[in-house]
Amino acid sequence: MYEVCQTFNKDIAGIAVYGGGKPKRLSCIAPDIDCEDNTDTESITDNTSSHSDLTMHQILRELRKEVRQVIQEELQGSLKYFSDKIDDYERKIQKYEKFTKDLENRCTDLQILS
Repeated sequence: MYEVCQTFNKDIAGIAVYGGGKPKRLSCIAPDIDCEDNTDTESITDNTSSHSDLTMHQILRELRKEVRQVIQEELQGSLKYFSDKIDDYERKIQKYEKFTKDLENRCTDLQILS
């Protein structure tokens, strides 16, 4: 029903905006191209439908629209949370890699001094 798209935030020159030359991940929930207001459960009303049927169809249509909006907002919030978590883990990994590299350099220096 909805597709998840991930883009990277870049400035006009194409250089990454995010520090260190690495682009920042931006995620969004986009409705499918084929998705329209009509769903399989909606029927096409003809001129012979009664007023109550039209009112019921209108209420159902509005309810579907509200439910879609709430689901999209919830999915967007969840996607942002997990995207932020991934960014945090990437920063931690970079920090640990730098720390490991520093330890390796110290070990090499100690071996040379011995």
